[in-house]
Amino acid sequence: MRYNIFIINNLYPVLMKNFVQPSPNLRANFPALLQFDQNQQVYLDSAATTQKPIQLIEHNYQLLSTGIANVHRSGHLLGRTTTHQFEQARSDVAHFIGAKNPASIIWTKGTTEAVNLIVASWAEHQLKKGDEIILSRSEHHANLVPWQQFSQRHQVAIKWIEIDSEGQLNLSQAATLFSEKTALLAITHVSNVLGAISPLRQLIDLASVYKTRVFIDGAQAIAHLPINVNELGCDFYAFSGHKVYGPSGIGALYVHPNRFAEMKAWQTGGEMVNQVSYQNSTFQPLPLLLEPGTPNIEGALGMACSLNYLTKLDLDALWQQEHQLFQYLVVKCASIPNLEIISALKNNIPLLSFNIKNIHSFDVANLLDQQGIYIRSGSHCAQPLLTTLGIQSCLRVSLGLYNQIEDIDRFYEALIEAIDILSED
Repeated sequence: MRYNIFIINNLYPVLMKNFVQPSPNLRANFPALLQFDQNQQVYLDSAATTQKPIQLIEHNYQLLSTGIANVHRSGHLLGRTTTHQFEQARSDVAHFIGAKNPASIIWTKGTTEAVNLIVASWAEHQLKKGDEIILSRSEHHANLVPWQQFSQRHQVAIKWIEIDSEGQLNLSQAATLFSEKTALLAITHVSNVLGAISPLRQLIDLASVYKTRVFIDGAQAIAHLPINVNELGCDFYAFSGHKVYGPSGIGALYVHPNRFAEMKAWQTGGEMVNQVSYQNSTFQPLPLLLEPGTPNIEGALGMACSLNYLTKLDLDALWQQEHQLFQYLVVKCASIPNLEIISALKNNIPLLSFNIKNIHSFDVANLLDQQGIYIRSGSHCAQPLLTTLGIQSCLRVSLGLYNQIEDIDRFYEALIEAIDILSED
């Protein structure tokens, strides 16, 4: 993609006049940033995972040092207390994404497991040979490979929404894909490579015409956009805790109440059963039906803690600051000769993918790493998308609430130095 550098550069004086730095108090809430500052390191890889606030760290210490019990089992005081906290965490997650019924929240290991859960628990029982699924060219492997494998097992066709020249989904082309055969639209909310925000309202409206079910991969959206699944009207929505300043190994899958009766057990064992005999078993309703075994109690409570921390912030103002910082990043990068911007520059989250002409992305990232600048390089778990874009790998800078203008300046200086070294004969 090519952008008008003159227009980009003319944004600079306007941008700097209105620039607002993140509050020092907010940065102070992230102990890792203090370590980074002391070691002259810069973290610009929040799309891969986010740093954790002190509120989560202290919560985990308090939880584990005072004792927890298993949930939905022991009737003693500690068991009852932990179960109450666990279910309150479910309610907190539901509230954060606008879900009316806490039973709609299923705990998972993360977005990847959520997609595989939908395949096994819902699609295997609801879709049939001859049905069609719509995906976009922008999908992360997590929302592509499970559907690819499912389609091959059941002779279900996959239709693809194309990308336009600005990195956005082609809505007019997407409209031609829907038909009476379309059983599911499985779409990313935000591309992890392009940063483009999918036109969900229009796509869901198209899906409703054909009674097409809708799954949304919200992994990259959850930290940067307000989410309200009730207003969206989707059937499924998934995200991971570690993408939104929470712990790793925990995620949530929203299931619309209208889909409850269609969900079948995908794993069996303890917790999800009602009655068991040597001959037969009956199962619990959702959400326990889809949560066999001892759950990740610490993870669930930790993710709710991080989300509750975020609700106390002025997220609209912080997201605006993120975008101001992103624009500053774009201006700086656009001034570098032979730097090719790949990601979307409008209707996007603060994520910039790019390449340096005739220099491999891994070499650039390696030299940045040696200077304490942490960004990502590679295919970003989106190999088909990169093939569509005509590249094999790229560099990605992704911002969080805690990043500041000094981070971009350090990155820019290190990038210039890396390019100079790699351009030497």
